[in-house]
Amino acid sequence: MMNSFYSILLSLLLAFPLCMDAQKWTSSPEGQVYDSVFCQKHPDHSYALFLPPDFDSTKSYPAIFIFEPAARGRFPIDSFRQAAARYGYLLACSNKLSNGPWQKSFEGYNEIMEDLHLRFHLLPSRIYTSGFSGGSRAALAVASLSDEIAGVIGCGAAQPPPAQYQPKAGDHFAYIGLVGDKDMNYLEMHDLEKKLLGLGMPACLRIFPAGHQWPPASVISDALAWLELQAMEKSLLENDPAFVQKQFEKMAQQAQKLRSAEDWTEAARFYQYLSQDFPQHPDLATYQKEQQTLLASKNYQKAKKLWDKNKEKEEGEREIFLKAFDKIIFSSGNMPDSIRSWWKQELNSLNSLSKSKKQANSLMAFRLLNMITATCIEWGQGRMALNQYSTAASLYDIWGLAQPESRFPFYWQARAYALDGRASDAYKALEKAVKLGMSRRDVVEKDPAFSGMREEQRFQGLLEEMGGG
Repeated sequence: MMNSFYSILLSLLLAFPLCMDAQKWTSSPEGQVYDSVFCQKHPDHSYALFLPPDFDSTKSYPAIFIFEPAARGRFPIDSFRQAAARYGYLLACSNKLSNGPWQKSFEGYNEIMEDLHLRFHLLPSRIYTSGFSGGSRAALAVASLSDEIAGVIGCGAAQPPPAQYQPKAGDHFAYIGLVGDKDMNYLEMHDLEKKLLGLGMPACLRIFPAGHQWPPASVISDALAWLELQAMEKSLLENDPAFVQKQFEKMAQQAQKLRSAEDWTEAARFYQYLSQDFPQHPDLATYQKEQQTLLASKNYQKAKKLWDKNKEKEEGEREIFLKAFDKIIFSSGNMPDSIRSWWKQELNSLNSLSKSKKQANSLMAFRLLNMITATCIEWGQGRMALNQYSTAASLYDIWGLAQPESRFPFYWQARAYALDGRASDAYKALEKAVKLGMSRRDVVEKDPAFSGMREEQRFQGLLEEMGGG
């Protein structure tokens, strides 16, 4: 449905390309950001917009539509703008769209794309999508449903769950995944790269040292450079031999750097990228020989076997924890002491493992802890919305075991207890949150969850501890 709608819309806009916008757009040598541009046909929907340096309304530009899971339109623009300025991209990110129903994401995408076409001249063969977390899944879903997307920058999450929104044979868009080495979705990003390559699509993965977060500007810059390469390969962009050579050298140096660091599996991936992205390069044969030597070495074979073993172990651990979460949900939130003791023991072990000198073990522990934390937050918010406060409190309790030094799980647990009428438990959780640094008195004082406790001396005492906030 979205595909046919967008195709009709695009054909109409291409047939009548005159700009309908009376606004005077300005730019600068660094480019220009507009925090809130309201859609002409949907005035309740605004988006953040970046225009490339020395923008000229008579020229056509490639564009990237960005899905931000918390509807912070300006936030990702600031990470993309340096690279977008360098390569001349227009950027747009909704101030309204957040993680939610798929149809809502598709409709919001169509509304903004319609507005961009009404206001500007976009290169129809160079429309891209990007996103983080749930937004990354939405970016891939749009590309899979539409024939107009040239490439996707997926950050921190792989494909959407519904099969009809996933990539399939015959899709030709390019995909680059960006993921932190501590991100709970790290393994699924590897799996997606393997799937896309199996479908014959241009795909690669870049890993950076972090948890579940938007990539830094430098990593995003590498992603846009890769999309430029793919555009040149498909003759969507004029070939730039100097640029291609620079990217080849950069990737070759990275492969050799990883090999020197004895990171055998990562080195093998980058050698493969050289063959994949520069098939006609005159120096490629030298690096292909190095790749063959590496793949035949005992070091690589041992490292690959260990990587596969660790992957299987991590996936098994995830399954165990998800089943344990299901038991809490299906038991109406009741968590006996024996179950809580199991969680405490498991999470203490993961926190200890995260400090391991063996990097593979440490990173796996971080990813599992991040997965557990994210599940507690997401499922907890869902139960709060359903007024299932006891279940939410149990989920926030597990969150607190996973992150015992964070004030946030205890604050949310206090809210759940208060709404459930368990004032004594609410006070205990809130006191712990204050002890751990909860200082936003204004937020706590106005929180409707604590309306029944607000006049009590114990509550007022906690507000005093928080100071002016």
